[in-house]
Amino acid sequence: MKTKLNQIGKTIIILLIIAVISVGTASFLYSYSALGPARELYFKNNEFKVLQLTDFHEWLAIETPKEVIEQTELKPGLIAQLDTMLDYEKPDFVVLTGDNTFPLSWLAEHTLSITSKTYVKIAEYMESRKQYWTLTFGNHDTESMISKDIMLSKVENFSYFIGGTALSGDSYNAAIFKDNKEAGETDSYGNFSIPIYSRQFSNKVAYNIMTLDCRSYFSPGHLYLNISNEQTDFYVTQSNLLKGAPTLLFTHIVLKEVVEQYQLAISNNATIYGYNNGMSPSTLDTSLWEKMHELKNVKGFFFGHDHNTSITFKYEVDDWKMLVGITPSAQMDSYDDLESIVHGRSIILNKNGGLSTYICSPHFGQDNTYRQDNKIIHL
Repeated sequence: MKTKLNQIGKTIIILLIIAVISVGTASFLYSYSALGPARELYFKNNEFKVLQLTDFHEWLAIETPKEVIEQTELKPGLIAQLDTMLDYEKPDFVVLTGDNTFPLSWLAEHTLSITSKTYVKIAEYMESRKQYWTLTFGNHDTESMISKDIMLSKVENFSYFIGGTALSGDSYNAAIFKDNKEAGETDSYGNFSIPIYSRQFSNKVAYNIMTLDCRSYFSPGHLYLNISNEQTDFYVTQSNLLKGAPTLLFTHIVLKEVVEQYQLAISNNATIYGYNNGMSPSTLDTSLWEKMHELKNVKGFFFGHDHNTSITFKYEVDDWKMLVGITPSAQMDSYDDLESIVHGRSIILNKNGGLSTYICSPHFGQDNTYRQDNKIIHL
């Protein structure tokens, strides 16, 4: 009898150890941090608002014919309009979808480290707003010749940034893919999987946000790379880990397949919101498109890159549908520019898996109004 009790006791201890290890592993993948601002994102009153901002093209310097003059702050016109937009929209989370910087001088970059300082200033601004945010990269971010891991290292320790150079952290998972020299690719960072929970302290993931690095250019020439097979595997792995939770995807350069579907929608007289002033898509097909059709968990896929184009349409096949959008830029042309209008895309998620979206922008006209362009589009 005593031997049997000892065996039962040992079994219970082993089971407890396994349970602790299992909880520890899950907590390591997606953990709630009680230190400083909570990094966990969650629904409030059954809604969660994401604000997409794209193509800042910021660089803390002014280029003249004779010299590059370093600046200490972001463009004042950008800050003023971001303040207005964040005050009105009150997003739970902000996603920067590439071309966050636009280096003007390779020499000045390597003597003054302008791009690194620009990323710090963007992070300091978000910190001052107590705004949770993340980012992925665009083609122009790579033109400074500063590696993406260095760019990320400048922002990853700020309290309100979610993401980093590690493969996992507080409330995110990441994937890193090193340079394929023969294809002329740059290293792929900024691939993040960020869960949104159904409520505070809950273990139930109601939505997932995924960002995918666009991987920049082919070389030679300015032909754009597609989403790689390895990135597709990351999407599949994270989708399975979260048991097919509804997902928002963000990347910088519009997919070749999306442009094809847009053209098909035009020919079928489908409803398309916004305006098309040109698209510069990836050059090759991507396996991601096929896997999205298999998993059917993507509810919205949003891009930047095509600065003056603003498009939203519904893609629907069989029993799966999603909203697809190209978001116009949030760029100010110069430090003296107070006329350009910054754009963003608000995406309102519902806990039941639904979403709606619209384009928003400050407007400093005579009436000092705030604009929500186009209609609110529902899935």
